[in-house]
Amino acid sequence: MTEFNVKKYPIKKYRRNLSPEFIEAARQRILASKPWEKSTGPRTLEGKAKSSQNNFKHGRRSRTMMEVNRIIADVVKSN
Repeated sequence: MTEFNVKKYPIKKYRRNLSPEFIEAARQRILASKPWEKSTGPRTLEGKAKSSQNNFKHGRRSRTMMEVNRIIADVVKSN
């Protein structure tokens, strides 16, 4: 197992030890504001159409990954 290199990965200044009281206060603020109830997603047809294409821009269904998958499938078929 390799050692953790502190010089390569320095600890960032904004990190700090959070007290249980701070975490609980933040939890209570989030529960009070309920941001998940305010999130509505796209409302217009244009917005819905645009957001429906998100999985084709990133991840396994992105254009580049689909091309890679086609090449792999061609290679497998030819063997």
